Amino acid sequence: MTATADPNIELLAHLHFITVERYHAMIEAGILGEDDPVELLNGKIVNRSPIGRFHAVCVRTINAHFVKLLDGKYLCSQEQPITIAEGSEPEPDYVIAWLSEHNYLDHHPYPEDIHLLIEVADKTLPRDRGAKRGIYACAGIPEYWIVNLIDRQLEIYTQPDLAAGTYTQERILHERDTLIDHPLAGTVAINRWIP
Repeated sequence: MTATADPNIELLAHLHFITVERYHAMIEAGILGEDDPVELLNGKIVNRSPIGRFHAVCVRTINAHFVKLLDGKYLCSQEQPITIAEGSEPEPDYVIAWLSEHNYLDHHPYPEDIHLLIEVADKTLPRDRGAKRGIYACAGIPEYWIVNLIDRQLEIYTQPDLAAGTYTQERILHERDTLIDHPLAGTVAINRWIP
């Protein structure tokens, strides 16, 4: 009796790598709409999870915090695309980037524009800790946070190792902890961000 090949492995071998340019062409041609719940990660178009109430409250709270502190100094953007290399255009929950003279009219923020990325994670925790963390580290994003609603903690990743695709420093603050004197966030009690 001969073993049959796993159809999933065969399917994965035939996936087509999609560049950011092709992804944009699909949007321009109407193949993908701006409201389609997808993003481009490592050359693959993947579904984004629907945003639940707790996730939405958390993102709004983070936005209110940063806009109050940074308005007019940095771009504070929620759930908008950023462009990374040729095969990724994720839509992080929150981005703090340099202000642009043209407000990024000609392109989405690039890694060199970004100071801090934040993902709010519940159902998306494996992807945020896995593929997205690797993409952000490879791109040299200096600081990446996961507001982990499942474990009720803030995960702070810094010092990206581009070659290894990981962050070399990790800090976890639990909901009863306080982030003190962060250059962008100031001082914030973690439980204020976790509904």
